[in-house]
Amino acid sequence: MTSISAAILAGGKGRRLAAQKGLLQIGGEAIIARQLKLLKSIFTKVIIIANNKEPYHGMEADIFGDIILDKGPLGGLYSAIKYSQSDYTFIAACDMPYLNTALIRYMLDNLGGYDVVVPEFNQRRQPLFAFYSNKCLAAIEKQIESNNLKVSDFFSSLKTRVIGHVEVVKFDINGLSFNNVNTREDYERIKNAAG
Repeated sequence: MTSISAAILAGGKGRRLAAQKGLLQIGGEAIIARQLKLLKSIFTKVIIIANNKEPYHGMEADIFGDIILDKGPLGGLYSAIKYSQSDYTFIAACDMPYLNTALIRYMLDNLGGYDVVVPEFNQRRQPLFAFYSNKCLAAIEKQIESNNLKVSDFFSSLKTRVIGHVEVVKFDINGLSFNNVNTREDYERIKNAAG
């Protein structure tokens, strides 16, 4: 039986926003707490990847630091796949408050032997809202060794299923799942989004 887990990447330094992004409040609840609730409705195991574990103390999830430091989201992804110890790991960035569970379930139904299952919205792939098999580890290691930190660059070397825009909008017409908080303006806009 295929084992499937989820991981929230909370390792970002948040330089443009003087706050731990996952702890920003949306509707009176920390984004990461919202995510945990949503992801636990789908997955039995959800972990958090964060080098600074203290802010997330008390969350109902195991917390792990990066195995290879200072490699951005790619390093976080590598650590998440390693620590999840699952055949597949669903990855979400900690600053995306409106994860769409119907879309995640649809992606789950489309794993079928692929190494990466990633959605595309408005011609942009969303690698921090995607499924990765443990077969990705070797490709990520190779990419980190060459210091190429762009997450999607290893996709071409693996069996990748892109969930196209037309499929995505059946579940998430406005792409709310992919809204993330990088700036104070993003935060104000997202706070007012329909969630």
